[in-house]
Amino acid sequence: MMASLHDAIERSKRKADIESSSCKVSKKTRGQQKSITNMAEPCPVRMTAEPNAQCSKELVDPVLSLLHKLVDDQKKLSDKLDTMQSDMVIREERIMSKIEEKLDITKNLLKQDIIKVNNDLQSQIDGISHDVNNLKDSINLCKIVIKNVSESDNEDCLAKVNEFVKVGLKLTDTKVVSAKRIPKRQGSQYPGIIVAEVRESDRTEIFKRKPALKQSAIYSNIYVNDFISNDAQKMNSNLQTVLRAVGKQQDFNLVNGRILPRNPARVIGQSAATPSQQTNTNARNNTPNNGPQ
Repeated sequence: MMASLHDAIERSKRKADIESSSCKVSKKTRGQQKSITNMAEPCPVRMTAEPNAQCSKELVDPVLSLLHKLVDDQKKLSDKLDTMQSDMVIREERIMSKIEEKLDITKNLLKQDIIKVNNDLQSQIDGISHDVNNLKDSINLCKIVIKNVSESDNEDCLAKVNEFVKVGLKLTDTKVVSAKRIPKRQGSQYPGIIVAEVRESDRTEIFKRKPALKQSAIYSNIYVNDFISNDAQKMNSNLQTVLRAVGKQQDFNLVNGRILPRNPARVIGQSAATPSQQTNTNARNNTPNNGPQ
C-alpha cells in the first residue's frame, strides 16, 4: 500500500511538471502572437493569463497534501497496530503466567488433599485390620484357671502368669493374652484364682506340659484347669451330688458337664458286687473330704 501511494505521488509530480512545461510553452507562443497583434492593431488589448497552469497547481497541491496525510496516517496506524500487538502479547503472557500459577496452586492443593485422603483411608484400613485380627483372636481364645498363684498388693497378674508359663511350663513362645484374679472367698486360706485367656493352640501346649509341674520345686502346688462358667459349675455340683447319692463319685469324673468313668473295668466289676460290698462302698464314699481343693 505504501508503494502504491509513493507511485501515485510520483505520477502526480510528473504530471504537474509536464503541465508546467506546457504552460511555459503556451505563454511564450502567446507572447509572440501578442507582439504581432500589437503591431497590427492600433489599440492595445490587455490579455489575461492562461488559467491552466494555475488550475493545475491548485489541483495538484491538495492531492499531494492528501497523499502525504494518508501516508502519515497509515504510518501512525501501523505504529498503533504494532503497539497494540505488543500489548496483546504482553497481556497474553501475563494471563498465561497467572493461569499457570493458579494451576500450580490447584495441583498442590489437590495433591495435599489426595495425600490426606489416602492417609485417612490407610488409617481406617489399619484400624479395620486390627479389629478383624482382634476378633479372630477373641474367637480363638480359650479361658483357663490357674490356682495357688501367690497374691500380692498392686500385682501384675499378666506378668505373673507369663512368667509361670515361661519358667514353670518351659514354653518360651507362648504368651497369655490377658489375666485377671478373682477375689478369694471370705475365710479361705488359698489365694484367689486367676482367669487367663490364651489362644487355643497355646492352651493345648499348656495342658501338655502341666504334668511336669509336679517335679517343679517352685510351681508344684499350682494347678491349671479349664475355666468353667457359673452355670456349668452349678450343673457339675448337681451331678456330683447325684453321684454321691448313688455312691459313684469315686468311679466317675465330671468333664465339661459330662460324666465319664475313671476306670471302665472297675465300673463293670463293681456292677457284679454283692449287696454288702455295695453298702460298704457307699459308706466309704459318703465320708466327707476336707482336703484342699
